[in-house]
Amino acid sequence: MSTLTQFFGGGSSSTTIPVEILVVAGGGGAGGVPAFANNSSGGGGAGCVYYSTVIELQKGVAYTIAVGGGGTGGAAGSNAGSSGSQSQCGSFILPAGGGGGAPPGSTGGSGAVSTPGFIRGSGGGGGNSGGGAGLGGPTVYNADPYGENAISCIGGTAGGASTSNTGGSGGGLALDISITGAQVTYASGGYTSSGTNNGTNAAANTGNGGNGSSNGSTGSNRAGGNGGSGVVIIAYPNTYAVPSVISGTYNEPTRSGYRVYRFTGSGSITLPS
Repeated sequence: MSTLTQFFGGGSSSTTIPVEILVVAGGGGAGGVPAFANNSSGGGGAGCVYYSTVIELQKGVAYTIAVGGGGTGGAAGSNAGSSGSQSQCGSFILPAGGGGGAPPGSTGGSGAVSTPGFIRGSGGGGGNSGGGAGLGGPTVYNADPYGENAISCIGGTAGGASTSNTGGSGGGLALDISITGAQVTYASGGYTSSGTNNGTNAAANTGNGGNGSSNGSTGSNRAGGNGGSGVVIIAYPNTYAVPSVISGTYNEPTRSGYRVYRFTGSGSITLPS
């Protein structure tokens, strides 16, 4: 296991590289609705987000990358969506997945907790007719539990409670981040639906929660949308060389002045020595 000094760097520019890093866990799936008229389910909670522009990673150290999957939407009927999965960069950046949205009358799933316990993802929304909000992790800006002054933003939010006729939206930070050179919104909670709809799936590699389902006056079973998978993105100045070793499922978005590595699947990266 890496030590904190190994991960964050000991302040020596000869042994570390300043990087910008984004790690987003998978979003939760939304709930399904049963065959009773005028029901709507809760949206899935977004995955937890770690985003920093002031961290340093060690040269020559292999950092493990894992990208969490999105939770599955609840099947048609009274079924909750499942939680999203944890993402990872190295041994200490371990944001947890979002909680699943609820079927009618049920409380949204609480955001997952990463292993080891780091911070909880966002909670799922409650189903209509009394469903409560799922528990989310605290949102912390410009604070660093490791004493390295490295964290710009991390956390999740609670899911929305339902009203008598409408499911609650999933919690989420909904952060607009341009680490790849193009602005993308990450970690939005899944919204609830109206009319007669199956829930729509969240976009891949965003950590967004799946969108809720509703059955209008028809009373048909409807399924919830799947949560969006997570993503891990590392960017550093192009004055440094390409990684010594890189593997896994990734691409290289174009951003002026930077080398950018966007992982959409598991892998590993070793910064140049």
